[in-house]
Order: sequence, then structure tokens, then C-alpha cells
Amino acid sequence: MRLRALGRIRPKSVRAKIICLLMVPVISLMALWAQATVSTAREISDRGRLDEAATTLLEPVGHFVAAVQYERSATGRHAADPDAAHDKHLRSAQRLTDQASRALRDGINEGTTDSGDFGPELPFRIERLLRSVDGLPALRKRQDIGSYGGYTALVDAALAVDGALTQVRTVHAPPGASEARALHDLARAGELLAREDALFGAARAGGRMPRTAHEEFAGTVIARRELMRAALADLNPRDARAYRAVLSGDTSRALTAAEDAIRAAGPGRAPAATTATAWERSARTVLDGLHEAGVGALTRPAAEHDPYSFDELGGAGVAVVLGLFAVLLSLLISAGIGRSLVVELVGLRDEALDLARRELPSAMRTLHQGEDVDIDTLAPSRTPGEDEVSQIGAALVAVERAALRSSAQRAEVLARIADVYVSLARRSQVLLHRQLGLLDALERRVERPEDLEDLFRIDHLTTRMRRHAESLIILSGSTPGRGWRHPVPLLDVVRSAVAEVEDFARVETGEVPDVRVPGSVVADVVHLVAELVENAVSFSPPHTKVTVRADRVGSGVALEIEDRGLGMKQEALAEANRRIEDAARVDLLDSERLGLFVVNRLAHR
Repeated sequence: MRLRALGRIRPKSVRAKIICLLMVPVISLMALWAQATVSTAREISDRGRLDEAATTLLEPVGHFVAAVQYERSATGRHAADPDAAHDKHLRSAQRLTDQASRALRDGINEGTTDSGDFGPELPFRIERLLRSVDGLPALRKRQDIGSYGGYTALVDAALAVDGALTQVRTVHAPPGASEARALHDLARAGELLAREDALFGAARAGGRMPRTAHEEFAGTVIARRELMRAALADLNPRDARAYRAVLSGDTSRALTAAEDAIRAAGPGRAPAATTATAWERSARTVLDGLHEAGVGALTRPAAEHDPYSFDELGGAGVAVVLGLFAVLLSLLISAGIGRSLVVELVGLRDEALDLARRELPSAMRTLHQGEDVDIDTLAPSRTPGEDEVSQIGAALVAVERAALRSSAQRAEVLARIADVYVSLARRSQVLLHRQLGLLDALERRVERPEDLEDLFRIDHLTTRMRRHAESLIILSGSTPGRGWRHPVPLLDVVRSAVAEVEDFARVETGEVPDVRVPGSVVADVVHLVAELVENAVSFSPPHTKVTVRADRVGSGVALEIEDRGLGMKQEALAEANRRIEDAARVDLLDSERLGLFVVNRLAHR
């Protein structure tokens, strides 16, 4: 249905096709322009939504992570040594976490961008983070060292939200922004440092560090340093300088020395490897510096970049305008040229249609009827011009003249061939009649069976030669001289036809009704049946039989010839029937189908 609908709207005329040809580049350019415009608008929209997400989601998530990390360290110290100072410190950390959680919820609720636009994972991770925040009061009630894992899971849920936006931030990052994956890795490195602070702070407050805690502390130090080293290499120069300023200062070096001392002291002496004041000052300072550097790397590029600047839109806009102007100009020029071309092509079309539908078929019919035609009058020669259209017109006239000359020559050759066929066939027929008479006399005088068998073979070959001679006469349009005055039984007609076949011994004659064939058509019926039987014998396996039978039907007698051949495909059978039915399709130069042409002539008598 769709293909038929497309076929109905397809341009038919030359004028319509030329107009469509001229409109294709314009439409193509407009489509490209629309695609570029939509792509630019989508890119601007994506960057705007990403900037909004950085303000309403990522920045509150970062502050929330820092607050939870601070509360986790305070909880560990309070659980190890629940004195008044640690209790005050914990209450203060919890208030900061509550403020950060409210700011996080406000940012999620106030954001106008659907979180599902950034991928299917982000809504799920935000929902999981909010459920973890809702479980914070129950986590605080534990007030033991085991709450470390709960706080760590809450931080991981918050960092998972940042990770869900990493790929989107990488694709739509403003020019000059650091890789989002590197910033996410640095946030993970900050979380590892916060875990170190929580582990060592609890050990320092309690005066002991279990072996498992010491092993985790040592592994966390190694992981943090490797993660920071790899991530710093992927930052842009400005963000890298901000991070290195934090990591290369005296405080960071003091932190590194303290970490090495704690690792080297072992579980028993780790709490005494450094003072609580020195550790807290260096760890908190580095943590705060990493947090500020991360927030700056996240928000600074979006704040400094203007997506509507001329550098972003000016070049593309000018290119689109100039492209449209060029297409309009070319359209005006092409319309003038196309109009003249349409006039010439329409005239050429009318001339070609008149040649194909009227002039050439009429001349062919005249030649087929044996009459002469004046080629110079029907198709006067034409001198080609310099343009292609006039050259095509001259070529059409040349083709017409060549076709007429070829048809005239072919008609002349066929007429001469027909005369030769008739002359040779008549002479052969006379000689073959005389030879059959001599053979009949010899057969009556010979008594030896061997000689008589040889004479029968010669008689059979002569009969076949007579049939081929009659085929020449039939193809030439004449009537064979052989005939009968009185009606002949159909059985004798069938036997005479079988006798003219080369491999007649394979043919069996079945039941034939007692009817008589008028003498005027006996020769044609014998010839026709012989051609069909010989075809059946030739195209069937040599060890099989061919059966000829006849039955009475309502309008006469039906003669059936049955063989065991492979048969013909439907296309070949239809083509053979067309050759028999259409008298105009007889081509005497096609020697491979002379049998069909003989049947054609006989069928049209």
C-alpha cells in the first residue's frame, strides 16, 4: 500500500522532474541547516541543564559529603572516648550534616530539570541517597564504632549520584573543563582521606587501633595516593594547579609524614605515632582544600563560559545565511536554463512517441505485406546540431532509417529464401515420390527377409525426407502436392504419421475411434501428428514408450500423445503456445524452432 502511494506522488513529467531536481539541493541544505540549528539548541539546552544540575544537585551533594565525613570522624572519636569535648564536637557535626541534608533536599526539589534526562541510573541513585539520608537518625542512635560502615555507605550513595552524571558531563562539558571522570576520582580520593581521618581519630581517642583498622588505614593511604596521582594527570592546567597547591604545601607534606609514621608504627603503637592536634590540623586542612578545589573545578567552567557567544553561534549562522543566498541564486539561474531544457525535451518526446507509435509500426506492416517503402520520405536525414538534444533527435532519425533499411533487406531476403525453399522442396518432393515408388516395387520382388528389412529402412528414411521437404513448402507459405480424394480412417492417418518418425519402434498406437478424415486435410494432419510425435520421442528417455491414442469428444475427436519426458516449465510452455498461435511471429531465420513454425503454419490453414 505504501509503495503504491509513493508511486502515485512520484513526478511523471519532465517539467516536474526538473523542478524536483532543482529543489533537492535546497531542501537538503534546509534540512542540514535545521539539523544544525536543532543540534546547537539541544547542546545549549543540555549545557544549561547540566549547569543547573551542578548548582542544584552536585554542589549540595559535595557539601553533604563533606558534612557526613566530618560527622563520621566525630562519631568515631566520641564512641572511643565519650567525654564532653567529643560530645560537643559531635553535636556540632550533626547540626552541619542536618543543614547539608536540608540543602540537598531543597536542591533536588527546586531543580527544573528532570533527572531522567541524564540517564536511567540517576533517578534511581537519587532515590537511594534520599533513603539513606532518611536512615541517618537511626544510624546516630547507635553511637558506636560500628557506625563507621553506615556513614561510609551514606557517602558512597552520595558519590554514586556524582558518578551517574560523569558521562553526561564528559559529553557536554564546556570548552576548557577538566574531565568529569578525573574530578569524580579526586572526590573519591577525598573520601579515602576522610576515612583515614575517621579511623585514626577513633584510634587516637580510644588509645588503641585494632589490626583490621590499621590494615584498612594502610590500604586506604596507598589507594588514595595512587588515585590522586592518576587523576591529576587528566585535569586541565588551571584545575591541576589548584589541586597541586593543596597537595604540595607544608600541611600536605605533614599529612604524608603522619600517614607514613602510622603505617610504620603498626597496630600497637599507631595511636602514638603522631599527636591528635597535628593530625587533625593537617587532615582537615587538606580535606577542606580538596573540597574547595573540587567545587571550583565543577562550577567555574560553566560560570565563565557563555553558550550564546559569537564564537559559538556566529560562524555557523553566517555560513547558513550565505549558503541560503547561494542556493537561491543558483535556483534562479537554474530555473531559466531548466525552462528552455523542458521545451526542447518535450518536443523530443513528442517526436520519439510519434516515431514509436505511428511511423515505424506502419512502415513495418507495409514491409511485412511485401510492399516497398520510401525511406527518405518516411525518415529524412537530419544534420545534428551542437547541443545534446538536437543530437539525440538526429540519432533517433538515424535509428529509424537503420531499422527501416534492415527490415526492408530482411523482407527481401525472406522472400528470396521462400522462393528457394519452394523450388528445392518441389524438386525433392518429385524425386522422393519416384524413389518411394521404386522402393515399393522392389519390396514386392524381394523375398529374402534381410533384404526386405533393409528396403523397409530405406523406405522409412525416404518418408522422413519427404516430410522435411513438405516442411520447407509449408514454411514458404505453399501447399504440399500430396493429397487424397477420399476420406481416410483416422487410424491410418496416425500410422502414417508414426511411420515418418525416426524412432518409430518406440511409438505405440492405442485405441483410435472409427472416424474418417477428409482427404483434403489428411496430408496436413499426418504432418502435424508426425511433428508432435517426433518431439515426444526426442525429449523422452530412450528406453520409454510414446503412446498415441484418440477419443471422441463433444466437438469431434481428441488426439493424445503421451511420453515420459521431464516436461516444460510454465514460462516455456506459454512461449511455445504463443509461437503457435501468433502467425506474425514466424521467423524463418530461427532454425532451432522450425518445428514450432511448421505447426504454426498448419494450425492457421
